[in-house]
Amino acid sequence: MIIGRDKEADIALPSVNVSRRHALIKCRPPEVSIHDFGSLNGVFLNGIKVHSAVLRDGDLIQLADVVFEFSEG
Repeated sequence: MIIGRDKEADIALPSVNVSRRHALIKCRPPEVSIHDFGSLNGVFLNGIKVHSAVLRDGDLIQLADVVFEFSEG
């Protein structure tokens, strides 16, 4: 799933600080991971900037000024 400002993104975010194609979420059981598309403002996982990472239940994902909590199940 693509996350970004683009209206055609799977998860479209209205923030001007989010890139059009900011990040990618990959679901490959048993793991879910996030990958930065080289966005200007980056991807932060629990406050640490990452290029890619496996997500765990309760992780906080920040894309520019938008914050999500990842929940398994």
